[in-house]
Amino acid sequence: MKHAVNLFSSPDFDNPVLIVNWADDTGHLGQTVFDHLNSSINGSNFGDIEPVNFFRLGGVQVSGAVARFPFSKLYSGNRKDLALFFTNTPQLEHYEFLSHLLDTCQYFLKAKEIFTINSSTSQVAHTSSRRLLAVFNQPDLQRKLRGYQFENLDWEGSPAFDSYLIWLGKKRNIPAVSLWPEVAFYLSSTGDPRAAKTVLSFFNRYLDLEIDFSGLDRQIEERDKKLASLRKENAQIDNFIRTLEMDIGLNENEQMTLAKTVDDYLNQN
Repeated sequence: MKHAVNLFSSPDFDNPVLIVNWADDTGHLGQTVFDHLNSSINGSNFGDIEPVNFFRLGGVQVSGAVARFPFSKLYSGNRKDLALFFTNTPQLEHYEFLSHLLDTCQYFLKAKEIFTINSSTSQVAHTSSRRLLAVFNQPDLQRKLRGYQFENLDWEGSPAFDSYLIWLGKKRNIPAVSLWPEVAFYLSSTGDPRAAKTVLSFFNRYLDLEIDFSGLDRQIEERDKKLASLRKENAQIDNFIRTLEMDIGLNENEQMTLAKTVDDYLNQN
């Protein structure tokens, strides 16, 4: 696996921030965030990690006659201080995959910081503001970002793939943080544009990116209108969402009913 990283060109970086987005996370968050970040820098693909060693054949998705292969791509644009990595989560050889990424980050990019973007499903209403949860691998970076009002992520389950990345980054003395914007649980399959805007707003401020939010704002407005129509048609769903808007949780059956009803409605309208 000596040649697992393929670089097509050598962009002129100046100790950039590297932002890692996952293509297969909850609520299509990775795709939405990547699209807006890449558009803001007029980015293009300059390298990749060869997927053959890190994905099973079953990782290939077939839609109709089109096969979609796993990918792990690096992007650069008109900013010397920013690089993007957009990837499927590897299924095999996790340590080797992350080592290749960190080698590229450390020795080619000479990145000063790594940000990873994931998502945290939450009992939050789609109309509510979203918290931005975070896990830091160095206290200095946490202090540097104190003014951005992150909340610490408390998690008792198995470590996420992001956790391994920032842990290995710590061993190499690369400051890193994993960001977890809240996603409304009943939008986890159809997408939560308000959650995407939460994390993009942070990067827009932190990196002075001048992101165009007009398209995302239209998505939020359209989603709100559709769900407002559903609430008028279905008193039970309206009651569930009102309960969430009052910061009161739903029981398991109520959550399942809300998620299925919203998912069916949005897929049909």
